[in-house]
Amino acid sequence: MDNKVIFANAICKLNIKFFNKYYGYIPKFLLAITLWKPYKKYKKLLDRENIFFLSTNKTKTKNTVVTPYFIQLYPNYYKTLKGPKNHSKDSKKKFCAFIVSNPSNLERLDFFKKLSSYKKIDSYGKIFKNSNIYDSKRCISNPEIYKNYKFVICFENSYAEDYVTEKLPNVMLGNSIPIYKGAPNISEYFNTESFINFDDYGSFEKIIEKIIELDNDDKKYLKMLNRPWLTEENIKNIGKKELELENFFKNIFKDQ
Repeated sequence: MDNKVIFANAICKLNIKFFNKYYGYIPKFLLAITLWKPYKKYKKLLDRENIFFLSTNKTKTKNTVVTPYFIQLYPNYYKTLKGPKNHSKDSKKKFCAFIVSNPSNLERLDFFKKLSSYKKIDSYGKIFKNSNIYDSKRCISNPEIYKNYKFVICFENSYAEDYVTEKLPNVMLGNSIPIYKGAPNISEYFNTESFINFDDYGSFEKIIEKIIELDNDDKKYLKMLNRPWLTEENIKNIGKKELELENFFKNIFKDQ
């Protein structure tokens, strides 16, 4: 099942959840508003055949809501990430992981090549695959795989405000330090002192210099690794986005 199907399933589940909340029963029909053209394989989402697709309305009104992908797809992520971190010893045996099958982001591929000149990076996706220890799909869905790595490259496929996918929190759940490039406002959702955020360094050379510094200094590495993934302000911002999402569905279903 690809990410688009997973995301469509998540949206359908939200529709059902809020419809049931305001009407008291499960709907027989579902309406899925998507950013992509509907494919035949979406016809039986959640084992329902009566699904209708519309293109996204881009008008900034009550008809739309901007909510980061990871909040919609994995609503319980941040609750787990709020937990305390206390890594007293670095037991990680491997340097860095890279799991990419989408070649669209050339900058991500270029970074892999540049960092590889320092140390070998284990790649499990279709791009630059050099390891068969884990299946790439398993890597994407199982953050535990990251626990053996000091770093994981997690550049988004594209960069836009509020576009935060599962890539970053997945690495965090595996207790590895993410090397991230993506949403310009990522600091609204996660503590940028707890990972390597490209926008804080500005160039590949500076970010690789920081990675080498942490890789060769256990105290500095553990200091970053033990910083909280979420600040109190991050938790408030995520809560606001969740409320906006609920109000969005309330606007659709309530008093209709």
